[in-house]
Amino acid sequence: MSLVSDKQSNVVRSHGGEWARLLTASVVALTVVVIGCAASQADVTGTTTLDLRVSAGPLTISHHMTGKLVAEEAVEFSAPNVGVFPLQIGWLASEGSQVEPGDTVVEFDNSSLASNLEQLETQIEQAETSLETALSTAATDLAQAAFELEQAQSTLRRARIEADIPEGLKSEVEMARLRLELEKAELEETQAVRNLASSEEAAKSDVAVAEVELEKALRAAANAEAKIDRLALRAPRQGIVVVQENYVDDRPFQIGDNVQPGMRVVRLPDLDTMVVRADLFDVDDGAIETGLDAEIELDAFPGEVLRGRVRLIDRVAQQPSRRSSRRVFSVVIDVPELDRERVRPGMSVRVSVERRVDTVNGESVRLVPRSALQQRLTETRVALYRGGWQSVEIGDCSSMHCVLLEGPELGTRLRMAVGAES
Repeated sequence: MSLVSDKQSNVVRSHGGEWARLLTASVVALTVVVIGCAASQADVTGTTTLDLRVSAGPLTISHHMTGKLVAEEAVEFSAPNVGVFPLQIGWLASEGSQVEPGDTVVEFDNSSLASNLEQLETQIEQAETSLETALSTAATDLAQAAFELEQAQSTLRRARIEADIPEGLKSEVEMARLRLELEKAELEETQAVRNLASSEEAAKSDVAVAEVELEKALRAAANAEAKIDRLALRAPRQGIVVVQENYVDDRPFQIGDNVQPGMRVVRLPDLDTMVVRADLFDVDDGAIETGLDAEIELDAFPGEVLRGRVRLIDRVAQQPSRRSSRRVFSVVIDVPELDRERVRPGMSVRVSVERRVDTVNGESVRLVPRSALQQRLTETRVALYRGGWQSVEIGDCSSMHCVLLEGPELGTRLRMAVGAES
């Protein structure tokens, strides 16, 4: 009995192992079939069973930008043109510091002008010495000429007296000699008068030249002093210092930087004129328009959202810096409810602008999911649910949908466009 039972048990265990192997093989085969079916289904309908359809609008497009707070009106401090190229910043008020009227905001190095002023002061001393010499020489020459004139006049008077003796009292020879001496005295007196006049003209000329040289030296020194004074730029009113960007080095200006005349170095902004200035990349041209509402969040106060409105979009895109290969349109956004006590110019912000598309060419908007679109070199097409493709023309797009200008009718079922199917 036990032998039979043991044999039966062995048979059962033997058949049980065979059944287990058969069952495992069946499961594997069934799994392969299921996977194969699923793969076949994926080839027809795509890799997802999402219900993608052509739907009705409107389309809301959210566009995000970064920017900063700026003041449209401000007192600007630019490097003056004083004949020095380039100028070097010798002193600069720190960013965000408060200045009072009359405080120095930025001062440029004046060593070259100061050295020139020393030379001009030496020229002034020399011109003053030359003027004193000219005056002294003129006085001496005039005194000598006047003395010679006085002698000639005295000689002439004696000659006239002697020549005025009645005839007959002296011999004819003596009278002839006296007449000759009178003529000589008259000539000498005339020459002395001319010499005095000439000395006066020469003295006036020499003194005038010396005075001109002195005046030129004084004027040059005064001009140099004025230029030195112009190198120290002072605040006309109370304000907060905003140091401008050094576009050569892509950073704010610092002490020791070289600048060219006319370059703006510092601003004292009018806080009542602050706006947001954001950057719109040139590839996004037309993504937003003036008059749209905007949401602004300051990086310094995360979570606080301010409301604004797009007022201006520049017509020409420009490089934000010399080293940047990007080009951006500058966007101005008015923010009526800014807390002037907390915010400061230069604070960075994030801007979100929404644009709503309700109609296209007077008709209601049709939307197509972006996941169902495929962009090719020559066309844009949409993947149809039951297989195949259809060429379409699309307009504005959001992150999820695009406006369908030409293509399937409203409600048409689509599938995800996967890979580069032809």
